[in-house]
Amino acid sequence: MGDPAAECLELIERHRVTHAQFVPTMFVRMLKLPAARRARDGDIGHLDEDGYLYPTDRAGVADVAVIGVTDPGRGERVLAVVQSAAADATADELLAYCRERLAPYKCPRAVDFVLRLPKVPSGKLRKGLLRETYWRNHETRIV
Repeated sequence: MGDPAAECLELIERHRVTHAQFVPTMFVRMLKLPAARRARDGDIGHLDEDGYLYPTDRAGVADVAVIGVTDPGRGERVLAVVQSAAADATADELLAYCRERLAPYKCPRAVDFVLRLPKVPSGKLRKGLLRETYWRNHETRIV
């Protein structure tokens, strides 16, 4: 059997996995693969000088939250709230990226860009606070 980190990365690429959970040590092992191996389809992340892990992707996104927001015609719609890593990233490019890789029902209908997503000091996303900014002044809400 080969290197489990390399095999894991190969399976992610082959099956176009868009969501996965790993123990931090496995993700770090994937990051320690040779740069040429990691960079075949784009870098999977980087470690800063303090050892904090920052997952990255090829779409120019630093962080993203996908939430349901109010929609006058449908009641709700899927919205991607993006903290961009690239100044030139556009909503159309990100939506096209999603359409190529996700089932249609999983794709956001729109993208909003923010400077920073709300997080607690440990780095966890405050999704409730984010939802509140979009559902404020509406009679119905997703809780």
